[in-house]
Amino acid sequence: MCIAPLLLVLSAWWLPFTPETADSWLHVSENLLNSYILQTLWLCLGVATICGFFGVTAAWLTSQFSFTGRRWLEWGMILPLAVPAYISAYSYGWLFEYAGPVQTLLRDWMGWSSRGDYWFPQFRSLGGAMWVLGISTTPYVYLLARTAFLSQPREWWEAAATLGTYPARFFRKIALPAARPFIATGIALSLMETIADIGTVTVLGVQTVSAGIYRSWFFMSEPLVAARLAGLLLIFVFVLMGVEALGRRGMRYSSLRQHQQKDLVRLHGGQNVLAVMACALPVIAGFLLPVGILLRLVSYSTSWGFMESLSEYLWQSVRLGGFTGVLAVTAAFVMVCAERFHAQWLRLVTLLANLGYAIPGAVVAVGLMMLFGWLRESTGSTFIITGSIAGLLIAYTVRFMATAYSPLHSGMLRIPEEMDMAAASLGKGKAKTIFLVHVPLLMLSLCTAFIVVFLDTVKELPATLILRPFDVKTLAVAAFEFSSDDRYIEAAPYSLVLIAMSTVAVILLHWVQKRSLEWRDVEH
Repeated sequence: MCIAPLLLVLSAWWLPFTPETADSWLHVSENLLNSYILQTLWLCLGVATICGFFGVTAAWLTSQFSFTGRRWLEWGMILPLAVPAYISAYSYGWLFEYAGPVQTLLRDWMGWSSRGDYWFPQFRSLGGAMWVLGISTTPYVYLLARTAFLSQPREWWEAAATLGTYPARFFRKIALPAARPFIATGIALSLMETIADIGTVTVLGVQTVSAGIYRSWFFMSEPLVAARLAGLLLIFVFVLMGVEALGRRGMRYSSLRQHQQKDLVRLHGGQNVLAVMACALPVIAGFLLPVGILLRLVSYSTSWGFMESLSEYLWQSVRLGGFTGVLAVTAAFVMVCAERFHAQWLRLVTLLANLGYAIPGAVVAVGLMMLFGWLRESTGSTFIITGSIAGLLIAYTVRFMATAYSPLHSGMLRIPEEMDMAAASLGKGKAKTIFLVHVPLLMLSLCTAFIVVFLDTVKELPATLILRPFDVKTLAVAAFEFSSDDRYIEAAPYSLVLIAMSTVAVILLHWVQKRSLEWRDVEH
């Protein structure tokens, strides 16, 4: 199911066009394609720079030093994950637009009367998209870089100190090169989110390949043109997957007990202030500021009639997130258990299933539409999956299978195989071993997998926009549609509810991971 949409999307480059579709593709290829590719490349470069700088800096500071507010900032760095990038985009757009509070205050203070009296940078631009997506994806780099820094042995510090090496030199010469594979993986994940994004680039008016897919599908009604662009997007994905694979090569892990016994270096004076600013800026820019802007927008509302559908959209989001979580976790758990009992034939299936997370939601949606259309024509069946909840759940499961698989696979590796042998010696079969031994020990990993899939699903936008039934609308879709029409006040309540739900999921995820580390430490 994962590889079929991918192959169909790639096959679109060889399918014949109708005259009307040929004209549309000629228009796209001659006038828009170069802009799509260049803007995507520039966007990736900007996002990599921003998320790499802030993520690595915060990870290094919180893992090695003690400063004011470190404990709060340590988990606050994860909070930008709770704010979808397209919601941050329209929040910033409203804040910095001509009629927004920033330019209005400047005109009042300086006595300017029109736009011609001053110059102000345009936020609805490529630079604005770089900032929003860079800050929103910083947690990916932060989490992986922090894991790398925490895993580095204390003896490295002691040896460097004996040789008179200062922390800055130790970071540049030893810690950073050793953490490079983790950082490269984090940046690759951030860029996969970037090239898959439709909401942010649409709100800010940036012409990327993914935005081209959205426009070809909805405004030009040319699925085959959208499929060709989706195939082009896969080239970016394959390059990033290669970077991630190179990053993972050479990864080495060590016991976290070394970190827990290490004393943090206390910062004072100016160093303390700089450390607080470096860690607080991503939290403020990626979470507190967008939430504050949304609360301000809600206060402008004079009529709440548009809120009648809030409970319905909330229910749809929770229902789709819950069902997808159960489906993806169940499928991933079956794969992990089969691998545990050495089902070699499943290795290829596992590899293909895990491709789903690397494939953008728009590509999955376009591929599934082509697949279901081909099945209907081949079988003559009138059974319709596209435009239904079933089609949406299939797309979500394909997209987020890998996010459920990773924590379960890591958790299963920590269970010694001697336990399986002990269960077998007591006469327990494989099924009883799984339910009596593996499931209790994997409970935290199962919870982690479910929360991550739920969080990704409720925020997902491209596949939802393309595949959802007409009578189904989620909080993400409602917020995007209102903001696309510049109806920021109407979009704000839906966005706040979505952020509140995501924040609870992020806090739960942080708590579960902390408990998991405590249990792991007890095992040692």
